[in-house]
Amino acid sequence: MRTIRVIGNLEPGGGQLSALRLGTALAKRGWGLRFLVGSATAEGVELFRSHGVEVEVYGARRSLQYECDEGFSTWLAARLAGADLVHVHQFGAWWATARGAPAGVPVVGSEHNA
Repeated sequence: MRTIRVIGNLEPGGGQLSALRLGTALAKRGWGLRFLVGSATAEGVELFRSHGVEVEVYGARRSLQYECDEGFSTWLAARLAGADLVHVHQFGAWWATARGAPAGVPVVGSEHNA
């Protein structure tokens, strides 16, 4: 199954670590592993790389954890084609993915700060 995980803001934190652990565990079972992020700290990117996982970063100058960004949504749309499932983390990622995901592709959201 080709799953794509979208994170609003990648930094060393509980929610991001949870997404990393889930993604790598599913990859060991044959699921596709791809992370797209709206904004990121160098420490967040390094955390993922230290586990052998590369991320694609949109590169917003501000944290997209809770922010709606039309540009992020447009950037995602081109990268979500062909996904079987999109799992999003944090409100900014939910919003952008809901606008950019192809019709018929399930989008599942997780909130880690509730």
